[in-house]
Amino acid sequence: MALIPKENLVKASNMIFIGMVLATVRFLIYLFEKTNSTTTITFIVSIGLYLVLAFFIRVGFEWARWFYFLLLIVAVLVSPFTVFALASDILAAMLYTFQLILQIYAGILMFRKRESGYN
Repeated sequence: MALIPKENLVKASNMIFIGMVLATVRFLIYLFEKTNSTTTITFIVSIGLYLVLAFFIRVGFEWARWFYFLLLIVAVLVSPFTVFALASDILAAMLYTFQLILQIYAGILMFRKRESGYN
C-alpha cells in the first residue's frame, strides 16, 4: 500500500493556512460594515478549528484528514449559496472562491498517493 508522502501533508496544511489568512482578510475588510458579535465568535471558532486541523494534518493524524474531508464536502455543497449571497460584493465572492479552491487543492494533496517507488 502506498503511503501519503509527508511533503504532501505539509503542502496541504500550508494551503489550509493560506486559506485561513484569506478568510481573515475577508473578515477584516468587512469587520465594521457587516459583522455582529455572533459572526465574530463564529469566525474565531472556525479559524481556530481549521488551524488545529492543519496542525494535526501536518503531524500526520489520519482522523484529521478525514474530518477535514467532511468539512470540505460541506463547504463545497454550500458554496453556490454562499457565492449567491455574496454576489452583491464581488471582492468578497472572489476571496471566498479562491479560498475554496485552495481548500479543494489541500484535500487533493492529502489523499494523493506516492507515485514513485522510492522513499
